[in-house]
Amino acid sequence: MSEGLDVSLRGKRVLLVEDNDINAEVVQAMLEAKEIMVEIVHDGEGAVDCFEKAAPGYYDAILMDIEMPVMSGVEASKVIRNLHKQDAMNIPIISVTANPIFENVFLARKYGMDDYIGKPIEADALYQVLKKWFDKFSKKSVKRF
Repeated sequence: MSEGLDVSLRGKRVLLVEDNDINAEVVQAMLEAKEIMVEIVHDGEGAVDCFEKAAPGYYDAILMDIEMPVMSGVEASKVIRNLHKQDAMNIPIISVTANPIFENVFLARKYGMDDYIGKPIEADALYQVLKKWFDKFSKKSVKRF
């Protein structure tokens, strides 16, 4: 773990959208190590459903796999951004991808994802990306892209 990295993420709530059970367990363990509450769904449709039913501000971020059955992460992000919910345009949606090639990253951002983390996920990278977005929202200076 990086020396001096402020990872005061305790008490945040993340919706983890991952169709691979092993990947989900690994990321869940990383998040829970920082006392982040995690809810897991296995496809984009489940992500949309959970987010839509949750009270505004319930989730602090969404970690979204891009390639999933039923509904892809890109499609789910697009649907979430178009929901008529107070936090739909502001929640950080971070794509999690094994293929962080330019086209995937471009499409992810085009359809509402804010950032990306490559697989396999490294704990420090995960914490840094989450902290970046939590800090931006706490300062109300959100700027995508």
